[in-house]
Amino acid sequence: MARSLLYPTDWQQGYEYQGRKLLDYSFAGYDLGNSAFPEPEIFCFLAAPPYNADPTGKGDCTNIIAQALIDANAYVLSMDVPRPVVIYLGSSLGVGGVFRFNRRSATQTITLSNPYVGLMGAGTNETFIIYDPYRISNNTFDLKSCSLINGGGGNWFSQADATEYVVQSDIAYGANSIELADVTDFSIGEYIVIYADMTDALVAELGATAYWNATNGYPEGQRYIRKITDINNATGMIYFDGAITMPVKTRDNAKVRRHTSNPVLRHIYLGDFSMGACIPNFPYGTDDTTIVGDNLAYQTSGHNMVNLVNARNCVFRNIDTFIINQSMNSRQTANMNYPVRIPSGGFTLTTGFMCEIDNVNIALPANLGEDGNGYGITFSGASCLIKNCTLDSSRHNLSMSQTRTTGNVIYNNIFRNGRFAVDYHRFPTSGNLIDSCRLVNDAIENMDRKFSGSNPPHGITGAYNIIWNVICEQVGTATAIMVKSQQALDGFIIGTTGQGKLVGGVNDFWEESFVGNGQLLEPQSLYLDQLQRRLSN
Repeated sequence: MARSLLYPTDWQQGYEYQGRKLLDYSFAGYDLGNSAFPEPEIFCFLAAPPYNADPTGKGDCTNIIAQALIDANAYVLSMDVPRPVVIYLGSSLGVGGVFRFNRRSATQTITLSNPYVGLMGAGTNETFIIYDPYRISNNTFDLKSCSLINGGGGNWFSQADATEYVVQSDIAYGANSIELADVTDFSIGEYIVIYADMTDALVAELGATAYWNATNGYPEGQRYIRKITDINNATGMIYFDGAITMPVKTRDNAKVRRHTSNPVLRHIYLGDFSMGACIPNFPYGTDDTTIVGDNLAYQTSGHNMVNLVNARNCVFRNIDTFIINQSMNSRQTANMNYPVRIPSGGFTLTTGFMCEIDNVNIALPANLGEDGNGYGITFSGASCLIKNCTLDSSRHNLSMSQTRTTGNVIYNNIFRNGRFAVDYHRFPTSGNLIDSCRLVNDAIENMDRKFSGSNPPHGITGAYNIIWNVICEQVGTATAIMVKSQQALDGFIIGTTGQGKLVGGVNDFWEESFVGNGQLLEPQSLYLDQLQRRLSN
């Protein structure tokens, strides 16, 4: 076993080798990795009085769960100190069932709209949630642009409720402090957002002037959500958990914003069930989702089983998708006239912060068409932890986008049979870690996608991202590539094992000692080692 030149035995935050350095990734996940999600209180059993939801899959449970969510929120509001509660999808502890939800209007799905109120099943082999898109009102199926479970909304980065403060000096890569002219308004423990604009100077620094410009448009600027840990009133310095993952410069109008509002989705637990949807027997036809008619790509375009926006300190755990053929006859198919599987997208989390996606397993979406369909997990946000997931046979098994996507950890996942690679998809993500993941007929890409997509083009998709100890058990048949990295400013590939080509850009640091020899890398997981170091100290 041997150690990376960037990560010696006595490594500390800030250590450099030939001008390069690794960040501390132990701050990913719920509560920035400082504590586990508390055991949620069971507010009610949905299949028991007073709600008496049908656990056989025959009756529609849509209105029942809507009322239970309202009642659970009222219960949380009555608490002196709010704490997480769940609606238990079953009749008693350990007893699940099959719960069917009809979509009779554009809004009738399971909607999570309050903090601390979530859903829990009896386990992925005990609780089954089935989305039935048949609308009784007009005898049609409606799967387009909707979700089985949705929640959140809005844009926490909006300026409407924010007070702005100008940053006084540049913030370096790896820094965990900022300088302001006056810090008297701030408090330890509050959340702030550090901003910078996507100026022509920053675009040039990223090498992207050919496609991000006044003609094609610009992606969003830098966005960092951070929690204040200390304040020095004398020096005007604010300190926070989690390092800055790409330099922030006063040249680009760097500022700090304090928001008076909070994201709706906070401290929510969602998990311990399987989910699927009834899909009419539309012919697949084409990947083109714009062709109107009874073809699968059009009818299921934009559908996600779970679609959550602006979530903070939430945990999503032990969720599976499942498939039942029409010919099967079991309790899971009771009163189901069509096969059950997921129509298009699996799990989408937009602008998550300090969230965990743990053991969420997405497989075999029906629609692998264009325009963002058929993705296993789609993600943007900061300081989140995606771990122990198995993602299989999606268009992209995992796809991450947006400049706000920083400091996340993708740990111990299996990516299998993706039509296209696990990828950083759009705009310059930064300082993310893919650690100890396995590829089976799949690949990882962090490319310069240049003019791909609508304006502003997808362009450069990463800077300072790390790929650590990736194992390829079977190379992707489409490209024969294991890892393709073309990052701006800097990038790190440390530890690869198995088959497949390795394609790197001019800014990437490939530690040659561990190319094809990742099994010799110590530690095998950068994230776990850093977490253990920090918590033990």
